Amino acid sequence: TVCSGSSDVDESMITGEAMPIPKFPGDAVVAGTLNGRGTLLVEVDRLPGKNTVTDIADLVQQAQASKPRVQDLADKVAGYFIPVVVSISIIATVIWIVVGLKLRDQSAGLAVGTAITYGIAILAISCPCALGLAVPMVLVIAGGVAARLGIIIKTADVVERGFRCTDVIFDKTGTLTENTLDILEEFIFERDALPSTMIYALVRSMVKDNRHPVSQAIERALKQRDVKPLEVAAIESIPGAGTQCEYHDTVFRGGNQHWLELDNEKVNALAA
Repeated sequence: TVCSGSSDVDESMITGEAMPIPKFPGDAVVAGTLNGRGTLLVEVDRLPGKNTVTDIADLVQQAQASKPRVQDLADKVAGYFIPVVVSISIIATVIWIVVGLKLRDQSAGLAVGTAITYGIAILAISCPCALGLAVPMVLVIAGGVAARLGIIIKTADVVERGFRCTDVIFDKTGTLTENTLDILEEFIFERDALPSTMIYALVRSMVKDNRHPVSQAIERALKQRDVKPLEVAAIESIPGAGTQCEYHDTVFRGGNQHWLELDNEKVNALAA
């Protein structure tokens, strides 16, 4: 819980939303999320071993430890497979003892030694370890790869049924694209005292060192156009609002419409 301070927090690892969430005193924060430019004094409500990061790790471990139905089938097959292989090995040993004594006229010691060699060879090549290890190995590897990609698998049955999926439906919007924003359209309203070149330069001056996704998108676009920032003063980032600076004793702001005191009608009129 935030005790004091304000900042924007990146909670995309939990929610999947790329936009930072403004945090103020009294708001809850989640372990593992990333703080922005502001400073927060946070009170820990849950111990490190019982926080959200630990919960996610526990889910991955539970998925790796759980047994899908195909594992039960493999265990049952292995249960029948072992006595069958042992029986075949014993029969082969007896047959080769008889062959050594009756057909090859070998001594008893040589015939038994040769027969035991063949019996052990049958056991070695028929070891059921692959049946018992194949499924758990696949689950461990699949769970680890999925976790690195941000996908948490709760049960092993999900991996087993996954190949049957033909369509995937997501209940969230705006989270399936890249985690960076891009400028699609812009409107510049020039004034006699403030031409567009000056506006671009001021905007880049405010956003060039800002970590907010919107500011970073604007910075990339202006950098590609080779817009040079101005020497401004008192650059300040206000969580949940925007950023501002001073240039020639004038304060310039960039942010959301509420902070700029623009209502929807004015914004729509400008966009039109």
